[in-house]
Amino acid sequence: MHTSHNPYPTYAGRKSWKLKATSGVALVFAILAGASFISIGCASAPPPPVVDLLPYQGPPVVMGFKGNIHLAIISAPTPGWVPSLDRVMDGPGAREVFISMREPNPAFLRAQVTVDQNIATSVPLAESVRVHVRTLRWDEEVDEDTPYTLAASAASMQQAPPTTPLVVPPPAETPK
Repeated sequence: MHTSHNPYPTYAGRKSWKLKATSGVALVFAILAGASFISIGCASAPPPPVVDLLPYQGPPVVMGFKGNIHLAIISAPTPGWVPSLDRVMDGPGAREVFISMREPNPAFLRAQVTVDQNIATSVPLAESVRVHVRTLRWDEEVDEDTPYTLAASAASMQQAPPTTPLVVPPPAETPK
């Protein structure tokens, strides 16, 4: 009696080709899943934002601090300006902070009063910081190629200055 070797197991008289095909598909999915985890772990950082060398033309920016963190204080000419902290990254000799300021929608009336926007940069006072700002129209789509401009900078401080109030003497009386 001649018996041939059957590579597929049989169940109730039927060959189980599904078992072999299913295990092959599972193997392919396992390989693809492993490759996707490897590519996620090896992703590179996005390129640094574009910085324009022209002078900054937006709302005035000064540096301040809160606790041990640098603040960027932007004096908007009216209410309605919307700041967003876009990115903080290491730069040559200082941390680089990138902020977008979105102009208010002109369809709404606003009081003509200056509004200070305090943006915490997350940069410790022990590090130097450069703040780059870009101004966007209220309806403008965010484009990664829209350049930022250097608006302010601050040197590192070992500790925060004392917070004792400054006593200003009353004005001297003028002789009559």
